Amino acid sequence: MHQTHLHELDLNLLTLLEALFETKSVTAAGDRLDLSQPAASRALGRLRRMLGDPLFVRGAQGLIPTRHAQSLREPLSRALGAVREVIAPQRFDPLTATGSIRLTIPDLDATTLVPRLLAAFAQQAPSLDIVLTPRRADSLVMLAEDQTDLAIGVFDSAPSGFRRQRLYSDTMVCIVRRGHPVLRRGLTLERFTELNHALITITGEGGGVVDSALAAKGLSRRIALRIPSFLAAPVVVARSDLIVTMPRHAAAEFAALVPLALVEPPLTLGGFDVSQLWHERHQSDARHSWLRRIVHSTVAEGAARKSGNMTFPARGAR
Repeated sequence: MHQTHLHELDLNLLTLLEALFETKSVTAAGDRLDLSQPAASRALGRLRRMLGDPLFVRGAQGLIPTRHAQSLREPLSRALGAVREVIAPQRFDPLTATGSIRLTIPDLDATTLVPRLLAAFAQQAPSLDIVLTPRRADSLVMLAEDQTDLAIGVFDSAPSGFRRQRLYSDTMVCIVRRGHPVLRRGLTLERFTELNHALITITGEGGGVVDSALAAKGLSRRIALRIPSFLAAPVVVARSDLIVTMPRHAAAEFAALVPLALVEPPLTLGGFDVSQLWHERHQSDARHSWLRRIVHSTVAEGAARKSGNMTFPARGAR
């Protein structure tokens, strides 16, 4: 028998062999594969020469497989099944999915996003768990090394090999405790610089966007407290006369949990985008595509709800 190498194999010959088993007719097998009867006959001849066996002989009820052909039927079915699985479109059913999704999210965004994600997962993917991965390294490194599936935060751009999608835009707002004197008197720029401020800073050093904006006006402020946690800062402010400037959406969320009031800052601080970032190799993955869609829709819904419910004391009101 002639030895056939895989690179010489025409996969259509195997699909014809499968059709011959099922139809017991060269003509019917050809029709199933959109081949004319002569083309199907020539293909069967190629199969016979390749396998060194007649494969089928004529019988009263149609073609009858030889013993050798019969021995090929089960491995042929497995082989073609495996090939179809390889080339089949990806499928992901969140309702039956198990395992876990790994997300890298700053604690500020986690407080607002994760409760809504949990509710969405409970409905759409009840057996899929969420793991919040600690930021052990740069987000790009974690994504590249598959330490996390998705990173959420402020990313100005997506470097080569990564993809980015904007989730929402945010601006800065000030928070103080309810009953703070500034709520009655109004927050002018002069009063803003006279107050004691808290600054959320991971390093415990330097200033922030507020200090840069004040410096541009030849002004400064006293930072009475430097604190590394976005979660602890609102609680401290709610129990003191400190003022802290932080992202608006998170501030609105905290104000619903602890006695805080939101106040518009008396200077322009600009805005920023919060995005989700992922590695390009997951771009077409069905599971990852579902994850990105549910994160985007969940964040968009939450952001719209908060924006519609936020009210602020007038700047400089007396």
